[in-house]
Amino acid sequence: MALGKLTQDNFIEKALNQNFPNRFSIEFPFVFIENDEFVFHLIIETSNLGRTSISQPLISYKEINSVINPFLDKFKIIHSKWSQRFTYPIKWKEDLTYLHSDSEEEMDELIEKLIPYINEFCIPFWEKFKDTKNVLSLIKDYSEQELNQGIFQGVQGIMKRLVMAHNLDYKYYKEKKDFYNEMIKSYSEKKPEQYENLYLAFKELTNFLDKKN
Repeated sequence: MALGKLTQDNFIEKALNQNFPNRFSIEFPFVFIENDEFVFHLIIETSNLGRTSISQPLISYKEINSVINPFLDKFKIIHSKWSQRFTYPIKWKEDLTYLHSDSEEEMDELIEKLIPYINEFCIPFWEKFKDTKNVLSLIKDYSEQELNQGIFQGVQGIMKRLVMAHNLDYKYYKEKKDFYNEMIKSYSEKKPEQYENLYLAFKELTNFLDKKN
């Protein structure tokens, strides 16, 4: 008999609690560790079709978000701690985005993949990149397309990179600010319904950062 989504979620939650006692909070699809500075998380999405998808490890930086959020709020741009995140660009040795979870046997196999993935990949990622200096060093190695579509997605991702760079590498901030301004301005002119408020928020954020120097 096929397992329902709730049964799959319960199976995963039990395994996480057994292997990582008192470490994770679980609000499916979000499995996370949260403190005053960070939200370390991954997304575990189950379905009634007997399939489970496990995301890359993710980090949301509260200090950076606290700078950006007032500008997003001013222009009524939807955001949350789940949408504001840094995504690890390096892939695990196995693709976990399409796992079978339609029986207890398949769930056992899934857990055998999930636990080492968290231990050997997610936790070291969270430990290394809680230091934003390491993040800034990493993003300099990637193309704009890779950054915007993966590591820090969209205009909000650009805003996060600039806040991080402003704090850590002002030269990089200055080099990138004008480039991003022209890019987002062009988007807003072509698709104002999608990008106009994002561009206004971006402009106010960079004006605010510039005045801090």
